[in-house]
Amino acid sequence: MNFVVRLIRPIFLLVVIFTFKTRSILVEKSEKSPPYFVQQPTTEEILFYVQRHTNDSSTERRFEIPCEAKGIPEPDYFWTKNGELFNWTSESDRISQELGKGTLVVGRPEASDEGQYQCFAKNIWGIATSNSVFARRIQLGSFRHESTVVVKTATEGQPYNLTCQAPSGYPKPNIDWVKQETDGKMFGIKNSRIAVDPEGTLWFSSIALVDAVEDLFYVCAVTSPNISELKTGDKVILQVEPADPPQENETAPVRLYTSKNEEVAIHGGKISLYCIFGGNPLPNITWRKNGQLLTFRNGTSSKILERKRAITSDEGNYTCKASNGYGDPISHTIALKVLVKPHFVKKPKNFIVHEEETVKFYCQATGNPQPEIIWTHNGKPLSEAPSNPRRTISGNSIVIEGLWKNDTGNYGCNATNSVGYVYQDAFVNVLDAENRIAKPSTTESSDLPVAKITLIVLIISGVVIIVLILVFFKKLLVNQRKKYILHKQRIDNRRPEYLEDPSIQEHTQPLNDGTPVDPTYVRFVFPYQMDLARS
Repeated sequence: MNFVVRLIRPIFLLVVIFTFKTRSILVEKSEKSPPYFVQQPTTEEILFYVQRHTNDSSTERRFEIPCEAKGIPEPDYFWTKNGELFNWTSESDRISQELGKGTLVVGRPEASDEGQYQCFAKNIWGIATSNSVFARRIQLGSFRHESTVVVKTATEGQPYNLTCQAPSGYPKPNIDWVKQETDGKMFGIKNSRIAVDPEGTLWFSSIALVDAVEDLFYVCAVTSPNISELKTGDKVILQVEPADPPQENETAPVRLYTSKNEEVAIHGGKISLYCIFGGNPLPNITWRKNGQLLTFRNGTSSKILERKRAITSDEGNYTCKASNGYGDPISHTIALKVLVKPHFVKKPKNFIVHEEETVKFYCQATGNPQPEIIWTHNGKPLSEAPSNPRRTISGNSIVIEGLWKNDTGNYGCNATNSVGYVYQDAFVNVLDAENRIAKPSTTESSDLPVAKITLIVLIISGVVIIVLILVFFKKLLVNQRKKYILHKQRIDNRRPEYLEDPSIQEHTQPLNDGTPVDPTYVRFVFPYQMDLARS
């Protein structure tokens, strides 16, 4: 092991020296730094629930908006709400800010907490701007009036519908119809003749006598996707009158509900296209996309075409066709467009440079529709920032030439389209020319964080040490094997004297069980017996 220790010791000393040297260089070069975020809100909205009872102190109802930044000196924080400065301290009995961070903690949410929030981190060298996030209240309204019993009458073989004046809510409530027994027990409706459109209307492609069931109500049920709460509407008793005459209740397909001619889906969101037709017998509904027949798990017929997560290739023209052998088939075409929220192709980078140098912030984003690039400077639109004759804005880039120390600050790229946005904050830290240690790049940050450099060095050193240890043990194993082979050869070449004396075989005594004793065993285990035999 001394061999390994002699190899590892100088490598370890080099790692320590390099780490401290790197740290001292970076500290010398970073005596100041504009703020930069290490934690900030996502662009997705934050949902919160307002407590119904003031004595409900459940921590599950609280919500946080994260915000944390670094900088030299340490930055201070301030927030805006709906574009205006937000003084959260006026409600300090339920809203607080984490110590040493900008994170807002709303301990007892209220309806007034809804709004657009944005965090800013500020020191003397710049202002960093976080993502903007919308906080929305989860809520589910109630039906306009108390539930009552309503009697509805339909004719056998004819299309029919039951409407539901569903309450509003956020996120959009789920609307469905159930059958309810007189004791309140509910169960779902599963029938190929029945479907519910997105507005909550229950459609019967054709009414059958079995749809009228004694002691059962049809009830519109509304739920929220985020809270365990159920709201129900009127209890409908459905009565069905037999067709007269029964043999003449066949009807051609008729359109009951279809999606609009043009529909829009968001990339990653759910797609639901509806083609609900009436008729007796039940119409067969087939779908084609751009002329190609689509298939489903249960075949090729379906009233609703659904996809859980939309992708760009889902865009196209969808045509549904209903036919049942009576009258002419009916078709409906839906042009589906898939929109994509902006996402960065290239984000602006941070720069640590020296006076008189040049930097170029570059930002590129894509989406559908193509996003617009808007630049900010120290938390404000660039159009409101102080003019700078050495700064040039050209589409997706900002170039600053002949940098001065006072050019230190934060720049942000905001890429926005009709369905969302992405934002990236970056800084330029201009150091004094006399403190120059090495000429940095003019297009990228010249320094890596200390942690990254140290980690890289440690990883390389660790790999070298592991290789050296493996080499050492391999050498050790080879030497041990050589010794073993030499030792075995010495034993194999040895010819004991008793093997050349035939008299030994004559005097070999059996063991107590009658088994002859091996001479080798006698010679080495019981030498005194051999002496007696010889005498």
